Amino acid sequence: MKKILIIIMFFVGFIFNACKSAIDTVKPLDLGMEKQNVLYIIGDDYAIETISETPNGRLEILRHPKAYYPGYFLVFQDGKLVEINRDNLPTVPQQNINVTKEKEN
Repeated sequence: MKKILIIIMFFVGFIFNACKSAIDTVKPLDLGMEKQNVLYIIGDDYAIETISETPNGRLEILRHPKAYYPGYFLVFQDGKLVEINRDNLPTVPQQNINVTKEKEN
């Protein structure tokens, strides 16, 4: 029982440490930074979510960190950081569903 508790504590600590490091990594970022400077700060722990050409130029969205939630979406427009958004797991609103049984003839 004691070993199981130690293993659970290890994983909980690992998760909290990982979340803390993502927040600490994003704190020094500022809007308007060049993409190469942002990547220097966050390292290679990101996933490319989308890259597209828009009327306003090239749009790139990266998710940092790539391995766990929550993370951050980093939005670049023409190579400059224009948005930082927290990546939250989607929530499904509660729905009330009424099921009625049809009468058989």
